[in-house]
Amino acid sequence: MEMEEDNNKYSSSHTMTFSEKTWYEDWWDYFKWLSGQIDTFAAVAISSWAVSEVLMAASDHRVPIEDLALPVLVLATVVALYRAYRKKSGYVPASLVGESATSKGIFRKQKCGWNAALARQMLEERLQAADAALRRIEKGSEFIGPRQMDYNDYVVWLQMRPEMVLRMVRSAALLCTQEVPIAICSTKGEDDLVGLKREIVALSAIYECAKEAEVEWHEVVPPDEFREVHEMVYGWTQPIRNGVHRFLDILDELANVDRKTLKLGTASLPSFEIVFEKPDNLNEFSRRLDQISP
Repeated sequence: MEMEEDNNKYSSSHTMTFSEKTWYEDWWDYFKWLSGQIDTFAAVAISSWAVSEVLMAASDHRVPIEDLALPVLVLATVVALYRAYRKKSGYVPASLVGESATSKGIFRKQKCGWNAALARQMLEERLQAADAALRRIEKGSEFIGPRQMDYNDYVVWLQMRPEMVLRMVRSAALLCTQEVPIAICSTKGEDDLVGLKREIVALSAIYECAKEAEVEWHEVVPPDEFREVHEMVYGWTQPIRNGVHRFLDILDELANVDRKTLKLGTASLPSFEIVFEKPDNLNEFSRRLDQISP
């Protein structure tokens, strides 16, 4: 893996191993669950046999009890098979307990590219609320209560906005091009889910910070002489939003890669290269702020 930084642009390349759960692996997992149903088989068989003896005694043994052995064994087997199936299909790793049914289904089926599909699903679900709020802020339909600041405090606060957004951009860039892809490429089974979820949560937290920053920028009421320069910060989180959604698109491509071309070695795979640029008007903001700041 290589990591490059040039003028607030970050790129990284990774090697990803595609895996999928085959039909025989799925059956092997089922037999593992079935082996845990020996007690169920024995309990059903013994109880069914006891009931059969009672019924035969009540009917003067008109049907030899030996003839009921096969039905009892079949019943016990069916019950054990069904309980094993329910246990297997209902199993959820501890790290996915709070996730959606779709995410759990992706893990259970483990089709080709399942680790990228799982990461995309978990991340997309966590971004939905913030995305909706950001769209409302852009349209002006999001209610944000006003907040007044002391003049000197406001000036210091405004001067720190460029540094704040650049740090958020850098964090999002490193997560999208390095940390999360590494976690995805390392996810090959249940034991790796904890690390994957940790990085997904970290990236979604940065996205939430971007949303909260936009809320704060619209919340603060600037002094009259700072009104125009203050409004220049609106939308500064757009590079983060664009980069993260580009990352989602890349994960979607990886999750839906054609397995036939992949086996032939002819599949065209996307890179995790995403450009995170600083806001277009950042230099103009600094220039105008210097002109009016005490």
